[in-house]
Formats: sequence, C-alpha cells, structure tokens
Amino acid sequence: MQHFSCGVFDMGEGIRAVSRWQKLLAAALLCLAFAYAPASHAVGVNPWLHWQTLESAHFRITFSEGNQALARHALAVAESTRTNLDPRFDWDPAGKVELVLSDYMDLPNGLTTSLPYNHIELFISPPDRPDYALEDFDDWLTLLITHEYTHVLQLDKVSGGPRVLRDIFGRFPLWFPGNFQPSMFLEGLAVYDETDAKLGVGRGQGAQFAMMMRAEVDHGVRPYDQVAMSGVTKWPAGTIPYLYGVNFYQFVAHKYGEKAIFDLVQNYSHQVIPFLINMNVDHILGSNIRDVWSQFGDYLHQRYQATPGVKTGQPLVEGMHVTHNGYQTRSPVAADDGSVFFIRSDAYHAPAVMKWKDGVITHVADIFGTPARLDWNAHAGLLLARPEICDDYNYYFDLYRIDPADGDVTRLTHCQRYHNAAWSPDGTRIAASRLDGAQSSLVMLDANGNLLNTLWQSDNDTILGALDWSPDGNDLVASLWRHGRGWGIELFDLQTHRWRVLALQKDASEPRFTPDGKSVLFTSAAGEVFNLRRVDLVSGNIVTLTRVRTGAFSPVQTSNGDIFYIGYSAAGFDLHRLPAAAALAEPSVPETLSGVVTRAPVKPVDTGSVEDYSPWSSLRPRYWFPELAAGPDQFLAGVTTSGQDSLGVQSYAADIYHEFQHNLTGGTLIYNYSDRFQFAMGRGFDFYNTSDNKSLQRVRRNDKLEATVSYPLLYRLEHALVVTAGLHRERDADVYDNVTLIPPPTVQPDYTETVAGFRLAWSNAHRWPVSIGLNDGRAVQLIAETGRNLPGDYPGNAYRLDWHEYLRTGDESALTLRYTEGYATTDAQPYALGGTSDSGVGTLLQNFVFGQRGFALRGYPSGQFTGYRMRIEGLAWNVPILHPERSFITVPFGLHQLYGQVFVERGGAWDQDGAPARYYGSYGVEVDGDLNALYLINFTLGVGVAHGTSPGGEDQVYARLTLPY
Repeated sequence: MQHFSCGVFDMGEGIRAVSRWQKLLAAALLCLAFAYAPASHAVGVNPWLHWQTLESAHFRITFSEGNQALARHALAVAESTRTNLDPRFDWDPAGKVELVLSDYMDLPNGLTTSLPYNHIELFISPPDRPDYALEDFDDWLTLLITHEYTHVLQLDKVSGGPRVLRDIFGRFPLWFPGNFQPSMFLEGLAVYDETDAKLGVGRGQGAQFAMMMRAEVDHGVRPYDQVAMSGVTKWPAGTIPYLYGVNFYQFVAHKYGEKAIFDLVQNYSHQVIPFLINMNVDHILGSNIRDVWSQFGDYLHQRYQATPGVKTGQPLVEGMHVTHNGYQTRSPVAADDGSVFFIRSDAYHAPAVMKWKDGVITHVADIFGTPARLDWNAHAGLLLARPEICDDYNYYFDLYRIDPADGDVTRLTHCQRYHNAAWSPDGTRIAASRLDGAQSSLVMLDANGNLLNTLWQSDNDTILGALDWSPDGNDLVASLWRHGRGWGIELFDLQTHRWRVLALQKDASEPRFTPDGKSVLFTSAAGEVFNLRRVDLVSGNIVTLTRVRTGAFSPVQTSNGDIFYIGYSAAGFDLHRLPAAAALAEPSVPETLSGVVTRAPVKPVDTGSVEDYSPWSSLRPRYWFPELAAGPDQFLAGVTTSGQDSLGVQSYAADIYHEFQHNLTGGTLIYNYSDRFQFAMGRGFDFYNTSDNKSLQRVRRNDKLEATVSYPLLYRLEHALVVTAGLHRERDADVYDNVTLIPPPTVQPDYTETVAGFRLAWSNAHRWPVSIGLNDGRAVQLIAETGRNLPGDYPGNAYRLDWHEYLRTGDESALTLRYTEGYATTDAQPYALGGTSDSGVGTLLQNFVFGQRGFALRGYPSGQFTGYRMRIEGLAWNVPILHPERSFITVPFGLHQLYGQVFVERGGAWDQDGAPARYYGSYGVEVDGDLNALYLINFTLGVGVAHGTSPGGEDQVYARLTLPY
C-alpha cells in the first residue's frame, strides 16, 4: 500500500519557530501539489505489465497489452466527446489529454485530474448491476468518458489573471480556479453532461437518483454548508456532490437557462483569488448562495414531492423495517428454516454477514470487502462473492464459502473475477458470472470453486449481472444488459445453453426464483420507481408486489410466502419484511424496452501505430513555484515542483532553496516507485535563538537520506504483512556559531550516522467511514538496524518493537494501548525521550522508516531522558464529542467531527538491566477536530494539555496539525 504523508507540524516548541514555519511552508506547497496529482491507490496499476500507447489528434491513451481494440474505441469516443463538449465550455485544453485504461478494479469508475497535466483514468469494468446508480447507458464507455472529460474542461479552463500566472509558473495548483470549489459544482456538472433524457442515459434522469432525492426531500434538504464539504460521512456520503450537484444544475437550467451554467464556469475561470463561490453565484444568478439555495430547496420540493405512479390518496404498500443500520445493507437470501441472511455495511463496523431469525439478528462473520453478494444452499451453506486484493495490485471479486454455524470463512477462488454466483440445488456446483476485460461470461464451477466449463461467452458488449439457480436445477435466471435494449430478465436453459427473455422492464435486475420454482421475483424501475415484481414462468404475466415511495430491491421469498427485500430511506438501505398477505398483485406497467435509445456509433479515428509506453513525456515537471521565508537573522528563497507519470507508478516532489545571510543551500527530494521503492533526501537548517529570543545563537545543518524497498508478504483487506529494507544516513553539524555572544554558545558536536535496516510490519487495524480513528485490531512493527561496517560515528545495532492495540468501546469510541521497547548497543546512537512529538515530525522527511531515536513522552522536555534502552507504555481513550459536518459559506473551512482523548503514559530510558530505575509518568487530555479546507483537503488539528507527574515533569500545551497525504 502506497502512502504519502505530508507531515505533522507540532507547535509545542518555540525555540526554532522560524525554521519550523519555513519547513511547514515547504511541506504545504508540496502537499498542495500532491493533493491535486493523480491519485495513489491502496491498489493500482501493475508496473510490471507490458504497457503500450496509442495517440489520436487530442488524446494519448496508455493500456496494457491485450486491450488494444478497447483503447482504439476509447480514443474514438474521446474525440467525439471532445467535439460535443469543447464548444459548450468554449475551451480547448492545451496539449494532449492523457488517458489510461486500467483493469485493476472490479468496480465501474474513473478518475480525472488537471494536475500536473490533464489526466483521465478509466476502469475497464462496466456496471454489471443497476445498484451502482449507473443503470442507464447506451454505451458505458461513452457515459464514463463524457463524465470525466467534462471534469477536464471545467478544471483546466482558465482566463484573465490566472492564465497569465499559469503562463509564468506553469501548471501550479493555485492557477487552476476550477479546482478550488466544492465538488458539488464539479461532479454535478459532469453528471449533468453525461445525462440525456431523450436517449434515456445518465444518472441525472435515472430512477435511482430520483429515489435518493425524494428521500432527501422527505428527510429535509441538506444545507449548502454541508453539501459544499468533501468527505461527508453521513449517508449518502460520497454520492452527495453527484446527487445534489446534478439537481442544482438542472435547477439553474430550469430557472435561469442552460447558458447560466456555462457562465458560472466561465466567470469562475478568471478568479485570481480562489474560493469566491458566493461572489460567482451572485454575479451570474443575481443572488447570494443562501438565497439561491433556498430557491433550490423549493424547486426540489416541487419536483420530488409526488411519487411517480401513486395517485393522490392511494396508500403505499411496503414492508416493515427489519434493520435500522442504513448505509449499505444488502443482498438478502432466504434459508429453508425461514431465516434470512444479509450483508450489513453500516460504516461503523466491519462489513459482516448477519442472520435474521424470528425477529432476532445475530452476527455470522466479518467479510471486510464490499460490495458483496450472497447465496444460500441448505447442503453447502453460504456462498459469498466480494472483492479482495489480488496479486498486490488488483481489487478483484472472488468466491468464499461461509459456514453459518461457526462463521468460518473459506476462500474458494483466487483472482478469478466472479462477480455473482449461485449454488446448484444439491450444493455440488456453482454457476458464476465472470467479468474480465469488459467481457462477460457464464461459467460452471465445482463446489470448491474449480472451473468445470464455460456455459456462455458474450461475443459483443452484453453484460451479465446477478443470477439464481432454479429449484429443479434445469435453468438459471439472470439480469442482462443488451445493446439497444438495456437491462432485462432472461432464463438460461442449462441443456440448450440458450437465453429466453422473461421480462423487459426499465432497469430490471436482481432476479430470484420463488421457493416453488414457478415464478421469478425481481426489481425494476417501470413507472420510474424501483418496485418488486413477479413474473410467471409459464404465462409470462408480470405483477407488481409493492408500491413504495423510494425504492425496493433484492427480493427473496421465504417458505411461508413472506418477502424480504432491501428498502431505501434517507439513512440508506435496510432490510424490510413484507408479509405474504400484504403484497400487491396488480398488473405491472407494460413495457417492451427499457427506454434506452441507441445513439449513432462513433467513427473510428486515426491512432497511428502502437508504441511501448514511456514515462518520460508525462513525468517531466510542469510547474515551478517560489518559496520565501524571512526572519531577523535569515532570508531564504527557493523553488518547489513535483510530478508523476501517467500510470501513477512514479512520483516525486522536490524543493531547493538558498539562505542568503549565511550562504546556506538546502532542499528536499522525495521519489516513489509504485508501492515498492522510496528514495528521500533533504538538507535543512535549524536557527537557534538565545533564551530571550533576541539574538541568533547558532545555525545547525541536518542532512538526511533514506532509500527503502518494501514488499507485501501478505496483502489483504483484512490484514497486511509488509517487509521493508533500507539504508538511512543522517548528519548533524553546526554551520554558524555567534561568537560575539557573551557567554559564547556551547559548541555542539557534529555527528554522522549510517544504518542499514529491516522492518517487519503487521496490521489488521481498521478505521471505518464513520469513525474517530482506528478502533479495531492491532498494528505491530519490528525494526532492526545496524551501523556495522558503514561510515559514521555509531557502528552499533538497534532494535525496536512498536505495538498498538485498538479495542472498540462503542460504535466510535475506542481504547488504544501502546507499547514501545527499544534496545541499542553502546556503540549505537542512544534513544531520547520527551516532548510532544517524535523526532522528524514537521518535515516532508518524517516518513523515514529507519534512524529514529527521539520519541515523545508528553509532560517532559524534548530529549529529557536518554539511554541505550527505552520503554514507553500508554493508554488512551478516544470518545466522540460532535459530528456536525458543516462548513462556513464564505470561507472554505469546515468541521467534520470533534472528539476527545484522555491519556496516561509512562516511559523510561536506561543503559543496563531489563527495566529502568524509574518510570516517568504523565497524563493529559487532547481535543481533536477532523477539518476540511479548500473544499477538498481533510486534515486533523489537535490541541492538548499534558502534565508530567514525576521529577522533571512540566505542564505542556501543544497543538498538532496532521495532513493525511
């Protein structure tokens, strides 16, 4: 897993304030660049594949060998999309847009950034079921590219002052006004552009977004100061900017005309001062954002107050809530004894299989990965399809068997990409849908997941979705998307291997046989609302079973005739129960097609010949930015830059500066290759003042260099075991001493340390979406270092154990137990304890794995205790305080949540024997806020008070800023 942290700036010490602020400035500039660079992923493209490129007039596409045909189609779609969208935005991006076809993610998605260049990543995974809210498309790649290229135009568009500055400094984030606005304005416009009501495509006209907004209206339209934030965890969480954004632009088009939408984009593109959203809205729409949002709320109430297909006074027919978890409760299956299994994913706990029986819900097994799909067989137990990390770089679906009696989970397949699966009636075989490289197939497996044969292979762009096996074992029923038709329910004869259409209704999906095998239950959006339907296998008659306001999904019928399904509310998805006697049986809305009209196919474009991928054209720096710092005894000037290749495999950040009063040159360079190799080097200077802070005492130079290679020995969603080896070198030396002082400054010795190190790190610790930190599992690392036969003043060995245990005490609160033990030979550098932060904190180089000797012990001065052995023990309790998720309207700053920490800790450093002569204890409290700035950067600010209870202790007030990049 690649992880880059921009650092923690600890404001607990003041003696080096100027130099620390200088470091913070450098860190902030580089962090800003990384924040807008192409995203790094927990999984990502495999750098060892054979990557190739093709080019058209305005795009360059990179793809792995075997995907050439899809790459040519993507270029044709991209050129056609550009022709349609560029005139609307009145903008033509400079240079070729980088496209990447990546096949490491079994989920439909894409990523776009304008920095350090215009870059779009397209996941080769078409939506294989409508519950992704991507139910309506005529060509999934066209929908995806339209959405992502809209981002390119809105983010890249610039005029006026920012354009002049971009011409001078290059593609530095500050000169891209489009980046500095709430994601609602970005994602909303992209969904608006992907939507075509006449063609019946796009989320802006789909039944799912309409369902979600009806629930929002019923619950209360969210205030703008919440919608404007990124990282909101309240449901629908990450969907909020898409949902509210497209409705907002539709409101603008309805009230002010579509031209006003692109006037908003144009006017914002020349903002020299970013974040002036209110001024932009006021200028174009004639009212401030508060008034416009109020009008928008009235529009939403008028548009969504009625339920399609429900007449005034007509009662709803819906089931009773079985669960109240919300979020992503999914995939119910009925067992023969009347119990119902389902997936709970409530954002507070690990996703888990749960069991309902006679009104009692029990936990069966944690599954960790979502989305997940279940099937049940009385002979074989539960069958689970869920994504898992595969071969370190991929996130693919696989199959698991779960014993419902003891919750034992057995993995059946590895990296096979089986998205849906169903047991045969006797539990000896498995039918599975496979989606690989955008191609669907239907396969037969044995009970252990071994492939027996392929039953059907799509020879076009047909997409196979959810499936079920008939009780008599003769047929499979599945949802299929076919070109020109959309989603439908079809029956597959296991003897003839032929499909037969059962139901053609808008977005029909999630079929399940009834227990008697005479009918199939499914859900569809006929009448513009997802309701439950039943189709008779003999007559073909379809009846509607529910009349809901929002949506009903995933129906299953128990042996007594009751129907369990997933219903929707403003809290998310939950399990519902509809008694057999309460179900409707009215004729369904007659439909023959889903309503999708196919647009004309795109024309092929000239792409030239296939070339092997080269990173150099995209890896070069695209900007420079000045770095300045000044104080009573220093003046510093420098530049910073960063870059990344189009695959996201190689990335770097660098700054170089010169301090003119003392003729000192320093800087930082960090380079990453995938999640395997990191090289970092830096030279910094600390300016020490006298105790009265009136005169400069001395300047000390610190040089650091580290190269590490990491390899995951075990890499799963549930846990990871990673080994790291590296070389670390550090040198400290005074470069200026103010000899005019009386008394003169004490001469500090120079030192050089070079160590080779080895780390073994294990973690099964988790932080779930609605959480105030890690609250499950443990993180343990063992570090061994040696300076033997290496240049330096410390040729000895050092060893360290760090253990953090996280114990849940509530949905959000948790206890953290810490144990750190260090041992060094007497010819190694000793450990030092004290202060409020570990050594290295506050610089971009704090992620160094090796060479760390300074450790925090709150309540005592930095470096108070030294020795060749050390031990720290701690206990902290984290508890929630507030969870407002609100921001200021005129200032891009908001608070996600506020939580507190009560801690006690003790530590000691010594030279001999197995324990210190004395432990030094402390206690304190800390209040932390998860904050949002610039509409998209989330970080944590903590303020704490610590009291040392042993001799040498003191009262400390400290603040800590953590940027999680």
